[in-house]
Amino acid sequence: MIYNEDNVLTDIGKIEARQSIFSAAGRLAIAEAIKRGIPITYTENDKIIKRHPDGTEEILGNVKPNVRISTRSIRLK
Repeated sequence: MIYNEDNVLTDIGKIEARQSIFSAAGRLAIAEAIKRGIPITYTENDKIIKRHPDGTEEILGNVKPNVRISTRSIRLK
């Protein structure tokens, strides 16, 4: 797909609707992975965690806390 600035999604309602779909797809993918016996890896707070299908969790490491980015405006040409 070629980038076209006319196709940039700016409608908040559509963005929220798509985010809802993406979140649901992610939850379904995690459930399917666990059902098939595949561990999942995710971050929670400042930890990287691997959760196995039997429910055991393994802390793999730490990540930096969220970094705040100041709001700014970018003009597309």
